[in-house]
Amino acid sequence: MGTRAKYLTQNAVIQKSLTRLRQMGLDVIIDVDNENEAFIFVDIDSVIRLIQRQLTYGNTEVFLRVPYIVVRCWREGVPK
Repeated sequence: MGTRAKYLTQNAVIQKSLTRLRQMGLDVIIDVDNENEAFIFVDIDSVIRLIQRQLTYGNTEVFLRVPYIVVRCWREGVPK
């Protein structure tokens, strides 16, 4: 039987998940409440940048309009 990490953030699966999120380009912060609970915060601007990188149509704008992330697309010559 393996040993249990004292804090949840030291768990190998949690660490791998954080690494994966960061490799996607997301800015993440982890906050430890106690040894059995933690919170992962993902910066919304990094989510917007991730979406922008995935868009291939040239005329797009990505912005936050709570509760949505909005992707605006327009044809050439249409005022922004």
